[in-house]
Formats: sequence, structure tokens, C-alpha cells
Amino acid sequence: MSSPLFKAGAGSGNKVTYFKHFPHYFIRPYDGQIHYNQEEFVEKLNAKNCEWTVRPKVALSEAAQALQENWEILKNGELVRPAVTDTIQNLLAPVEQILSNLNCKDKSSMPNSQDVFEVMRWCFSHPDLDASLASWMQQSAAFFVFASELRAMRTLVTNPESYANKLLNDDPSALEFKRKKSVPTLQEMLTKMCMSGQSGPAPSSRAQGRVLAEQLVNPSSPCGSGAPMAAPAMHPVQVGARGTSPTAESIGLHNPNQPSTSTEGLSASEGVGQSPAMNSMVDVILSLQNQMQEMQREFRRRGEHEESEKADQPTTAPN
Repeated sequence: MSSPLFKAGAGSGNKVTYFKHFPHYFIRPYDGQIHYNQEEFVEKLNAKNCEWTVRPKVALSEAAQALQENWEILKNGELVRPAVTDTIQNLLAPVEQILSNLNCKDKSSMPNSQDVFEVMRWCFSHPDLDASLASWMQQSAAFFVFASELRAMRTLVTNPESYANKLLNDDPSALEFKRKKSVPTLQEMLTKMCMSGQSGPAPSSRAQGRVLAEQLVNPSSPCGSGAPMAAPAMHPVQVGARGTSPTAESIGLHNPNQPSTSTEGLSASEGVGQSPAMNSMVDVILSLQNQMQEMQREFRRRGEHEESEKADQPTTAPN
């Protein structure tokens, strides 16, 4: 059943929107890329993603533009081997001017009936090219996904402030990272999320309360999770003056296989380096917290008792 916003007829109002064109339908977001044969390829093309099935004139112009502009990038780049570049250049040579004529974006020349004849004749020539095109398509899609995934990971990890501003997650470790926007809190967040499914001893509510109480007294204290204190945000992490990579210590990363020599990385509940005055203040806050929780429980009990008494009272019908 066709969408109410799309009519399958040949009217001038039908078109394929910019981001629905068919190329991205053949790219799997993170899985290995598929090698499509001719039947599988043509099956994916329809009136919602391919202008050839709706506006052939526009499709011909867009194809000419895509072939011209992207081929310039490929032949001048480093990805395609020279032997492949020469092969494609020889294949496109007979229709190079024709593509310019058919590209309506380039108004320097206009298409004619001979251009249509030549481009159609070219499509029927070189039948052995189809197998190569299928292989190139799979490999280029794989390379695109490979490169884009690597680029996204490296860009976000090395730009913690930008990453924190984009992150939409309410996990406690994510909230801490979004607040401090530092490399150590990013490492802590990823570590906790990656290990969230693993079993381990859960901290007691008393220990958690003490950690939170200490953070109220001393906001610069660590979270009590064994992670070092947050380093200043990196915008982004820079490489050394001579092109050397920054050390893990300079970035703020901590190797979990190596014990931390700093008392800053110890749990806040252990009380390392705390003054008696701070410990006393923490105890006061915990005492107040316990009293507040008891008052809340008493308030709930009273509310439930009053509701129960109301429910037990007989109701009288109006005269």
C-alpha cells in the first residue's frame, strides 16, 4: 500500500527526497557489507528511493552529476589503484562530454537526442563490467562504514567536551561525565557501561550514602569508584609538538591493570586524607539524612492510616 504522502503516478509532484535516494539503502550501518547481484540490486530500487522510477529526466541529470563530481574525487585520491583508475577512465571516456550535456546542474551545454542514444548504447556495452561494479560497490561500502565508524569513535573520545554536550543518557556515570566533561570521567562511564552486565559485589546503601555525603561536603572529591579525579576538559586532545602521541598520563587515562599510586583514586568511603572535621561533618549529614528518611516513612504511614479510616467510614445516600 502506497503512502498517502506519495503517489505512484507520473505526475510532476512526485519525487524522491534528498536523503531517501537509493545509495544508502545498500549500506549496512555496522554489519559486514553485502555483495548484491543484479537481481538483488534491482529489487531494492523503487518509487520511493530511485528517481529512475518516477522522474527519468531528473534521474539522468543526477546520475551524470554524481558520476562526474565523485569520479574527480576518486581519480585524484589515494584509495583506488592506478590500474582500476585507468580502466574506469577508459570506460567513461566515450561518454565524458555526454555526461556534461546531461547534467542539468551544469548549464554550459544542453542535451540532445544523440546524447540519449549514446548513453543508452554505453549502458548495453561492456557486459563484463557489472561483476566489477558489484564488487566495487561492496568494497567501497565496507570501506565507508569502516572509516566512518573509526572516525566517529576517535572524534568523540578525543573531544570529551563535544561528546558530553551531545550525550543523551541519564545513567549516573553519564551524568557525571556530562558534568565534568573530562577524559577520566569518560573512561569511567564507558568502563561502567561495558561491565554493567557482569556480576560483582554491590556497594551497601550506607557506603553509597557516605560517598554522596562527602561529595556534599567536598565537591572536588572523587566518586568513590576507584577512578582518579577528573582532569581538565580536553578541547581536543592534542598531539605532541614533534608529532608524537600524548601519553596516557597526560590525557588522564588510568590503566586498570596498574594500581594507582595516588590517594586521590581511593574510595571516598575509606576516608583517606580526610580531616576529623570533615569526617564529623559527613556524619552529621548522614544523621540528618537518616532523620529525613524516617520522617518521610512516618508521613507515609500516617497518610495510609487516614486513607484506611476514610475507607472504613459508612457512606450515607442522599435523601
